[in-house]
Amino acid sequence: WVAGLVAFLYPGVQASLRSAYLPIHTYFGTAGFIGAIAACLLGLSEKAFFVLKT
Repeated sequence: WVAGLVAFLYPGVQASLRSAYLPIHTYFGTAGFIGAIAACLLGLSEKAFFVLKT
């Protein structure tokens, strides 16, 4: 998180370093987003399982 903040908001970072870090930043951002969606869906399915069990 800190590396992304420094790489994209600090004005002294070179453009080549930013462009090299962008795929890593994109990958981990997408992975975190998909992980959050998966956790939400698992929680909803678990709640539905316990409610419909009775």
